[in-house]
Amino acid sequence: MTNRSQVLDALGDPTRRGIFEALAEGPMPVGVLANRLPISRPAVSQHLRVLKAAGLVLDRPSGTRRLYEIDPAGIGALQAWLASLWTPALLDQHRHVEAETELQRARDFYRSAGATRYVREGEAMRITRVASSGS
Repeated sequence: MTNRSQVLDALGDPTRRGIFEALAEGPMPVGVLANRLPISRPAVSQHLRVLKAAGLVLDRPSGTRRLYEIDPAGIGALQAWLASLWTPALLDQHRHVEAETELQRARDFYRSAGATRYVREGEAMRITRVASSGS
C-alpha cells in the first residue's frame, strides 16, 4: 500500500468503491465490471488504475485479458491502520462508560440514603452528598 491518504482518496469515490466491492466477489476483467456499472470500459480502467496505485487492487494476465482482484496486502495494511485508530477509541469509550457507571452507582447509593442533591467533582466524576437544607 502506498499511503493512507491515497487509499482513502481512492475509496472516497463512489464508483471506485463500487468496483472495489464488486472485486470482493472475486477476480474480474474490465468488461464484466463495466457491465455492472453505468460507466464505460475506459472509465472502469481509469478507476482501476487509481485503485491499483493505492495498493488496493492487483491485476494479472489471463489469456488475452487481464483479471483484476483485491490486493490482500493492501487490505491488510488498511485493516492494521484502522485497528490502530480503533483500539484507542475503544479504550476511551471504555473509560467513559466506566466513569458514567461509577457516577450512576454513587447516585443510586446516595438516593437510597435519602440524598436529593449531588455535586460533581472534577474529571473523576465523583459525587459528594450535599446536606439538604432543612434536614
